[in-house]
Amino acid sequence: MTRMEMRSQIEDRIAKLNGRLAKEYQKRTVGERECFIRKDGFLFALDYILPYEAIVIEYAENESEAKLNRFEDGDLFYLEEMDEEAMLQAMLREIEQ
Repeated sequence: MTRMEMRSQIEDRIAKLNGRLAKEYQKRTVGERECFIRKDGFLFALDYILPYEAIVIEYAENESEAKLNRFEDGDLFYLEEMDEEAMLQAMLREIEQ
């Protein structure tokens, strides 16, 4: 698979996951970034690390930190290891920790 194909596959998975996360969490746009907010005020967003072929959840303590792009990385979720449903369930477990 080419780099462009992998990027497209990851971006497609993120779009699907974002749609499903929007059913559970309030959406918040911070700058140009689509984020979600947990009940405790933490924000999180999905991003990817292309060389690892993985999606990562990034967390910010609050909106001020998110505006400054001060996100901390969570675990990596590898596309080749999980289908969409398994990945969503693993992400939900991490988000709620």
